[in-house]
Amino acid sequence: MKLATSRILVQLSDQERSDIERELAELNERLQHMQQQQEQTSQHIQQLNRQRDQIMKQHNNSALLQNLNACMSEQQQLLSITNAAIAELAQLKHEVLDRMKTACRTKHSYEAAHHKEKHRLQREQEQQTQRELDDLVGRRAAAHRAAGSA
Repeated sequence: MKLATSRILVQLSDQERSDIERELAELNERLQHMQQQQEQTSQHIQQLNRQRDQIMKQHNNSALLQNLNACMSEQQQLLSITNAAIAELAQLKHEVLDRMKTACRTKHSYEAAHHKEKHRLQREQEQQTQRELDDLVGRRAAAHRAAGSA
């Protein structure tokens, strides 16, 4: 693999990881919003239960009790929908985290390949430099011998 290719692969894998991190942040934000909605709905249901208990103790009219029960039913449906959305977001988050792990492993392997190629090229360059130095020393020694025998 060429050095330029390995560098590009590292950059692409880093970009992929950044995209996944951004997606995870958005997902966490949505999840937090849904959890807040879940908490608010639960509190509203508790408040409605308390109001219903008070109405039943005071023997108020049944129309008010029916309206309260309808409201509680709506809130419970909203809570069910919210819980389902939270479960779906949690599953999606799990999938995104799996993709993040894969992206990190890929980036690591590309970085290792890039480092290996960089090191190989450096070794080749050092060997070439050493050969050139050896040739230069050999030519000087040969020239010195030739000058000494002449």
